[in-house]
Amino acid sequence: MILLSKSLERKGIRSIHNKADVQKIVKDKKMTFAMSYEVTREMIQETLDEHRNIKLMIDIHRGSSKHEQTTVNFKGKRVSRISLVVSEVSSKFEENLKIAELFHNKLELKYPGISKGIIFSGKETNNTYNQDLFGNSLLIEIGGIENTLDEAYRSNEILSEIIYDVMDEIE
Repeated sequence: MILLSKSLERKGIRSIHNKADVQKIVKDKKMTFAMSYEVTREMIQETLDEHRNIKLMIDIHRGSSKHEQTTVNFKGKRVSRISLVVSEVSSKFEENLKIAELFHNKLELKYPGISKGIIFSGKETNNTYNQDLFGNSLLIEIGGIENTLDEAYRSNEILSEIIYDVMDEIE
């Protein structure tokens, strides 16, 4: 999300935001939606090769759950909940789980109820979500298909604060 990159920049955290239209590339190559991670894998590897000092890699998605499951009222405002997805089949599972736990714990401490927790996935499809490429990788779902932009924007600000808080703890 461009908004997350801008929010991080304001906090003094440099970010690299890949703006490629992955679904267009998938469609143009006559690939299936399930092959999206094949398209992004090459992009991620190139970025990691060019920028050896990267501390954190985040893949942001919107979840598919209904509004009542992806939204919470926090201090009088509706906020999209944040899920942290870790691939169980990634060779870097332990490292990625550690970073997901750090994010979840920080969210619970500062913004109780915003985190939907850590979701373990990938076994059913043997998908690493490219988390095998880098040890501090997170797949983050912000809200769901029915959340408003304002709800997602509020979560985005919360996420940028959490990223700022954890950067010094990341090896």
